[in-house]
Amino acid sequence: MPPNKLSILLVEDEENLHEALKLNLELEGYEVTSAFDGNMALQKVQNEYFDLVIMDIMLPEVDGIHVTETIRVRNNEVPILILSAKNTSADRVLGLKKGLMIISQNLSILKNCY
Repeated sequence: MPPNKLSILLVEDEENLHEALKLNLELEGYEVTSAFDGNMALQKVQNEYFDLVIMDIMLPEVDGIHVTETIRVRNNEVPILILSAKNTSADRVLGLKKGLMIISQNLSILKNCY
């Protein structure tokens, strides 16, 4: 991997959305690793380094909030971007309390992360 290529963990269980996001991120030059449920995401984070985690909240097995809490215990520095249809003030406050840095429905925000 070239030194400037950022590594992203993409955690999304909806296959079509996952593949579309992954393709677009790779076309932008990011190295993308896939996880399709919370347990898979936790395993990947434990075994690999990522510059950014993009995660859905509503995941099978372990939800995105619990995954975020676990990541924060292990690594407080990795930015976590939540892409979710859940967009109420209460959802945002909960996410910030659990260690999320950004909550967005729009992936174009990635251009401002680095």
